[in-house]
Parts: sequence; structure tokens; C-alpha cells
Amino acid sequence: MPHAISISGLRKHFGTHRVLDGIDLQVEPGEFVSLLGPSGCGKSTLLRIVAGLETQDAGTVSIGGRTVDTLRPGERKVAMVFQNYALYPHLSVRDNIAMPLLMSRLSFLERQPLVGHLVPGRRSRLARIDAEVVELAQTLGLGDLLQRKPGQLSGGQRQRAALARAMVRQPDAFLMDEPLSNLDAKLRLQVRDELADLHRRLGATFVFVTHDQTEAMSLSNRVAVMQHGRILQFGTPQALYEQPDYLDVARFVGSPSINIVSLRAQGGLCQLAGTEAIALAGHGAQALMKQGGAAAIRPEHLLLAPAREAFAGPADAQVLATLRHAEHHGADWILQVQVAHWPEPVSVRVPLRQWTRPIKPGDAVRLGWRWSDWLLFDASGSRCDAQAISLSASTMPAASGAASSGISCVST
Repeated sequence: MPHAISISGLRKHFGTHRVLDGIDLQVEPGEFVSLLGPSGCGKSTLLRIVAGLETQDAGTVSIGGRTVDTLRPGERKVAMVFQNYALYPHLSVRDNIAMPLLMSRLSFLERQPLVGHLVPGRRSRLARIDAEVVELAQTLGLGDLLQRKPGQLSGGQRQRAALARAMVRQPDAFLMDEPLSNLDAKLRLQVRDELADLHRRLGATFVFVTHDQTEAMSLSNRVAVMQHGRILQFGTPQALYEQPDYLDVARFVGSPSINIVSLRAQGGLCQLAGTEAIALAGHGAQALMKQGGAAAIRPEHLLLAPAREAFAGPADAQVLATLRHAEHHGADWILQVQVAHWPEPVSVRVPLRQWTRPIKPGDAVRLGWRWSDWLLFDASGSRCDAQAISLSASTMPAASGAASSGISCVST
């Protein structure tokens, strides 16, 4: 079976600005794929090239096994759903959905209001179009809304109407350019759930552009993380989160953001934040000990406890720190702590029931972790085939007084 969408070697410049730099991407039939990245990374331009609204400088786009580079947008069998839905405000939902069929199945003369009825067969064609519109509207839960205007619909209903207008053409794929970005937080969550349910019911191919990682991770089978006109990594949400290929992917995916600490090469050793020497294992260890890099760990993989209390789970190492700030996130606390000599605060996700004592900024706490939870990246930001396994030498500082950067092993 051919790929639903296949993109090979795609490049695009606007003047001297390089927007896309050698994009390769294959989307399977029935997949929900998101293009995720910051503003200006090229994701919307990529989508518009697939739709035929922009022309690439180099590369090839195939849809359903056929090359479409020379085809106009209407000939590509894809449907574009825009950020503002692009519904005609003066037309009813019924007429909005029917518009693509009226334009493709009726001649210019048949579409004229005064003389169209004189063309033989027009009435039967209109009846068939209306039957298809009603059937599709019922499928999407719009059957009772066909006479309403777009201004009388909720955000979720408007999105379904826009999807219905796209679906009525029976496209090979749906291309969606940040369709949720204009909605408030509550409505965005509702529409996101409706969109996920619709994809499950239809089994159609969706390509979804967003800068919101929560949308991408919750909706998609696979996500392409883009930056500076290139795809950094294309994989399942779980793979992107747990096994990022690049430091930029690790930094972009996850909320709160992953904690990043420098690894400095010093005299054939590798030092965490330039202070504590650590032992490394694996093929990439030598590169880190020569050139340095970065270590990263997710907030939920860190353990936190008051200075004189035990951790809630097993830890290989610990360090004293100072509690700086706390955010209540419903079931969790997001606590920020500062380790002496580490340049940036560290975020820790702690279940609410594990931290019942009052939050007092300035309190001494202990920060713990397992070495296997750290991700290591080389000096270029690429994931390194190495693992931190222990300290080469360290002692635990006293638990009272100001927090120190000294790291110690923990018996488990």
C-alpha cells in the first residue's frame, strides 16, 4: 500500500531566507501526524506545499502514490482546514458544506440563480448533493444545525462544519493549519477531544500543524518536531518524550520543561555543572569526557524531600538544595529548587499527597535521582550513547545549614 503522503528532499526559500531545508516525511494511511515546532520553523509552509498553495524550490510530494508537484490544489484530493475555519458567514451550514460539490458538479450556467433552473437535470443533481450533505452532517452530529449560520455555532460546531465541508469532497488526506489556536483554553480542550474522536471514527489521514506540544502529543500517532526548516525527529509521542534524539527535542517536548545541566570536560573527567566529577559508561563516554555536553532529566524523575527526611522512592544520588518557588497544579506540585553552583533552578514534579507540609521558600531540601533517568547529549546537542552510572569521588555534606552542591551516593 502506498504512503498516504510522501515528501522527499523538499526545499523552499523566500528570497534569501531558507524556510525548508531537505524535508523527508512519510505519512501512512489513516495516521494522525502533527508537525510541531516554534513559530517560523516552516511547518505551515510545508503544509501549504502539500496542499498546492505554495510551490517548492526542490523535492517531490506524492499523495496516495501519485506525484502531485504539477497539479493544482483542487486536483490533489486533499482538504485544507484553516485556522479561522473559513466558513462563509452569510450561508447556512447546509450551503457551506454543499459548496465544494456545487462548484465541482454543476456547470457555470447551472449555478446562476435566474437561469440555472432551465438546464436539464439540474434538479436531480441538486437533490443528490443535498442527500450527501445531510448524510454527512448526521455523521458529524450537525443534522440539527443545517439551517444555522456560522455565527450561531459554538467553536466545536464550527470546526465540525469546516471538516464536513472538507470531507464532502472525499479527500485522501486532511491538512489542518493550527485549527485550535483561536479558541480559549476550555473550548480548545473540548474541540481537541472532538477532533480525536472524529479521527477514530473516520480512520482518515490527518496532518495537523501546531506549536502546542500538548495538542500534538495528545492527538497524534506520530509527531514530527521541526526547527529551522528541518525535521529533528519523527516518532511516537512516547518516543519523543522518553528518547529524544536531540537536546532541542528534549527541551521542546514536555511541560514543565526538562531540566538541563551542563557537562564539562575537565582533565579527562566529566563534571556535572562544572562542580562534581561523574563516571560515565558506553560508547559515547569518551566524546563527552573530551568535549563535554549536557545532561537532562525530566521533573517527574527527580525526588525531593525535606533535608532530614527520606525520599519517597529509590535514589542513586542526592544533593542538598534550597526551595525557591512552588506552583500548585491540581494533583501535583511543581517545585523549583536551587542547587549551589548550578546556574539554573531545577523543576521537580511532586504528587500533592507526597508533600503535605507547608511550602517555605528558603528551606533546605534534598534532591535525589537515579542515574539511569539522566539523558546525555554531546557538544552538538545530539543524543549520546552513554550513561551516567555513579560518582567518581564525592562525599555528602552536612544536612543542616545552607544547601551545598556536593553529591553523594544513596544506599537503596
